[in-house]
Amino acid sequence: MNYASTYCFLLIGLLASCTGCQKEPTQLSSAQQNGCLMATQTTKQLVSERQPSQLDLETVIVDGKSFRVSTTKKSAYTYDEQGRILTEYNQYAGSEANYVRANANSVFYQYSASEVLIRTVSFSDNTKNERSYTVALNKQGLAEKLPLDFKATYDNSGYLLSLVNDDYKLAATIDKGNIIEQTMPGYDATPSHTFRYTYDLDKPGLPAIPTFYGKPSRHLPAGYTIQQNGPFGVYPNVYQVSYTYTFNELGLVKRQIFQGKNGEKAYLYGGGSPIKVTDFTYTCSQ
Repeated sequence: MNYASTYCFLLIGLLASCTGCQKEPTQLSSAQQNGCLMATQTTKQLVSERQPSQLDLETVIVDGKSFRVSTTKKSAYTYDEQGRILTEYNQYAGSEANYVRANANSVFYQYSASEVLIRTVSFSDNTKNERSYTVALNKQGLAEKLPLDFKATYDNSGYLLSLVNDDYKLAATIDKGNIIEQTMPGYDATPSHTFRYTYDLDKPGLPAIPTFYGKPSRHLPAGYTIQQNGPFGVYPNVYQVSYTYTFNELGLVKRQIFQGKNGEKAYLYGGGSPIKVTDFTYTCSQ
């Protein structure tokens, strides 16, 4: 997964500390930059036999090379007055539609003092599917655990202080709200993988979308590597990712280009397109 797209690990947010008796601390506002929240997100991937989408075709230049990309996912988000995500609507095309086995889905978030109920309604051709699950919240209104059973603690601003998986004795290295290193456990005879992240320390991180997981990083991700651990020769030993960005008139990220290098990314963590283009729009408070 990427974290964007490991990005399963880069998801996050906030909630009231009791059942309405106390207003949520302003420092946990999910509007990370200039009071701005993510409004829409559009993802494009390389056109290929496995990724046949012809939607919004575009040629992008990365490291002097031309790549043909097309839209595989469009997302839109709404939030409540406290900046917590309320609804998420996703449309899928090409390889992404095949991966999620849906043409579209809607995600609804309902909050209480101790948990958030997440309900997803998916549509595929003439089929409708629903599933629900809950995420336990701490007294800050933030998730007690992140994916893969990592217990999380946060500072007063909602940035991560610690991530620990007790079952596998794994602890992430975190510096000033940025995850520097994190090992993901292996399952079903697969090896574990260690992610090492770098950041642009002159620029703030992207706003959180699933706001109940805290803030993704204090600074803008510059790239990461994935190191395979163990004797299994299934995936490349080191997979390298770099990001390039363009910015809008407010200095917010307008476009992010993900570039994967040195072979196919481990299937366990997303696999797929070595070039991924993501465009962002924002809603900002006055």
